[in-house]
Amino acid sequence: MRRVQKAEPGSGRTAGSMKAQEEWKGLQLGRLEPEERILTRKLYETVFTEDPPRFVDYYYRRRASVNEIYAAVDEKGIHGMVHLNPCRVSWQGEELTLSYIVAVATEEAYRGQGIMGKLLGMALEEMDRRGEPFTFLMPAAEAIYTPYGFRRAWPWRWEEDAAPAGEIRTVLPAEKCTDETLGQLSRRVNDALSRQFSLFDLRSAGYYRDLQEQQEASGGELRICFDKEGPCFARCTEKEKFPPMMARIVNRKSFLARTGGEGEEPFANALICQVV
Repeated sequence: MRRVQKAEPGSGRTAGSMKAQEEWKGLQLGRLEPEERILTRKLYETVFTEDPPRFVDYYYRRRASVNEIYAAVDEKGIHGMVHLNPCRVSWQGEELTLSYIVAVATEEAYRGQGIMGKLLGMALEEMDRRGEPFTFLMPAAEAIYTPYGFRRAWPWRWEEDAAPAGEIRTVLPAEKCTDETLGQLSRRVNDALSRQFSLFDLRSAGYYRDLQEQQEASGGELRICFDKEGPCFARCTEKEKFPPMMARIVNRKSFLARTGGEGEEPFANALICQVV
């Protein structure tokens, strides 16, 4: 999972066919077409220097191929971007697809001009139009996002710290497990998490395959633990110490219809993790 932050130099390439939603200070602002998302890779690589090339390959193959990217563009290149990655969650027993904000970046020479705020605003407007109740992100610094209505929401937790299990009898690399086994794991973990958390990201065989690839791209390994009842939780060997997540209500009507109020409780009991 990447922390969102402001960025360094841009891509040097132009998303020339982008259908701009707005022209602002000599820039075209809008959502990139699917075939244009790859044009943001150089900006990503310049900003997130801690990510090895193998991880960036993974991100643009698996995540940027299905996400949405809002960008600030002119004839010189891409100078800012905001990525929205889809995340399938269970929230109070309801299955939803929410937008997880990542890879917020502004070229150094263009900082302080409001590009990040404009792109975030466009993304939030689209989420509001779609009726998404809230969105979330992992901040590089909370102070960057509090002016935009984001607040600390829930702490970071690893699956192995939350999924109850008996005595561990076997541990296997995920690559050696069948999709059927990962499906069994998903059902068990989803059931366990539903009894502990009002909000969590839904597991599936595809979820664990993606997490396996993410771990491998980061130099780690995904290991599946078994107790006497079968697969019980997944353990990542490559772990970073992540800050608390931040969240923001997007579509108030949709949010209130599910909560009946605007208190912090809907976000206080959550386990959303291991999404890029």
